[in-house]
Amino acid sequence: MFVAWAQLIRAPNFFTVVSNIVAAQVIATQGNPSVSLLLFILASAFLYHAGMIMNDCVDLVIDTTENPQRPLPSRRIALVTAKQSAVALFILGIVTSYFAGQVQSFCLAILLVAMIVAYNTKVKSGWPGSLMMAGCRYVNWVLGLSIVAIHWQSLLIPLPIFLYIAGLTYLSKQEVNATDPRAVNYAVALILAAFLSLVALSLGNSSAVIYAIVALLGLASIVAMPIVRCYRDFCAANVRQVIKALVLGIIPLDAAMLVAQGFLFEGVLVALLLLPARLMARRISVT
Repeated sequence: MFVAWAQLIRAPNFFTVVSNIVAAQVIATQGNPSVSLLLFILASAFLYHAGMIMNDCVDLVIDTTENPQRPLPSRRIALVTAKQSAVALFILGIVTSYFAGQVQSFCLAILLVAMIVAYNTKVKSGWPGSLMMAGCRYVNWVLGLSIVAIHWQSLLIPLPIFLYIAGLTYLSKQEVNATDPRAVNYAVALILAAFLSLVALSLGNSSAVIYAIVALLGLASIVAMPIVRCYRDFCAANVRQVIKALVLGIIPLDAAMLVAQGFLFEGVLVALLLLPARLMARRISVT
């Protein structure tokens, strides 16, 4: 039963939630995270995993044919239990966000829930769905920043995450049937745009630019080979390998965003989250 729930909530992805919030709060507080950091992580995790559960509830009919091994179509977890769990986690996420950062964070949590629900029920396919999912991760990052007052300049910081997730999500639409090889080109273009935007945001600090480029090269080394294999043989299995690499790549991307802002030590610590994430991903799917 534990494994089934871990599969339902995409347990390895928890570490990408942690990296999002830690990176955002370190930057927001200029290297002095608040005592409420744990509450922010919990709020974000509750909302993220609620979204994962809701995704499988909405896709149950499709998954019965395309992914019968998942917990809901295989009936290892009852649909009604999954729905109740998603609602409970959404509520916990909203309440925890209030105690973490009060009104500003509370409002962002409500916005994030609305976007998650919209993605799963209304705007899931094609570019609209990809941009909505990217928006969800973007708002999650802003939730981490909301320990301090949000200004328009700070809203530029998560831009690399938005671009990266948009590319990842668009390509993920091909992981079952693999009908459009152009999706790889679009994904790579958006990921490169994410890299360039990250470097551009660090241009005020020459040493930070160098560290950011090194960090991005490390991330590129993780995702390059799966992408190359996907170019050579565009099939569902290879697409899934790319998506796995890109999802776990959120962690080193967050680390790169930290070093781009001058937080080298904190960036290294965040990058280490990749180790438990990859170990868990050997047994539990990230998608």
